[in-house]
Amino acid sequence: MNKKNLANIFSNVFNAYLSLLSTYFIVLYLDNDKIPNAVAIAVFIVIMFGTELALFKCFGLISDFEISNKRERPLLDLASIIPTLVIIFIATTTSSPLFFAVSLIVFTSNIILGIVSIFWKLSGHMFYLSIFATVTSVIFFNWYLIFFWLIVLTLVAWSRVELKRHTVSQVIAGTLCGVMLSLLFL
Repeated sequence: MNKKNLANIFSNVFNAYLSLLSTYFIVLYLDNDKIPNAVAIAVFIVIMFGTELALFKCFGLISDFEISNKRERPLLDLASIIPTLVIIFIATTTSSPLFFAVSLIVFTSNIILGIVSIFWKLSGHMFYLSIFATVTSVIFFNWYLIFFWLIVLTLVAWSRVELKRHTVSQVIAGTLCGVMLSLLFL
């Protein structure tokens, strides 16, 4: 297997939206006793973000689902504020501080990505993956898990650079933003 194929595997398996959804799902699963209708909320989240992506693609506002064109990112990221506001509202109706915190993390990350993307191509893959890694590392604090995430984050960062989707500084900035934002709200 050549380096490009391997980079594609890491980039696709740990894509931004899967990381974003996984962060919500782990919290909904762990706090399901504090979150009425956790499964319905999970389905609703998938439908909201999936519909948003599908509409943007259908109306030609994005050229691909990786949103590789820097000019297409700000509108999508800023439009994602609407579903995340709905999720924050839903989180306020539960007794799960963790679900509320993750909702605030995702909301704030969409604002940051939307604004930064106007000027620079910050890595959404690394931003959302580092949020997922940080949230799970805080919840299940374990040095082996932290080591695992360091390896995964390094491999995904390498894949984004190898595929020429981002520069080293863009993947580092995305990672640092995701970690710092997560730690701020957790």
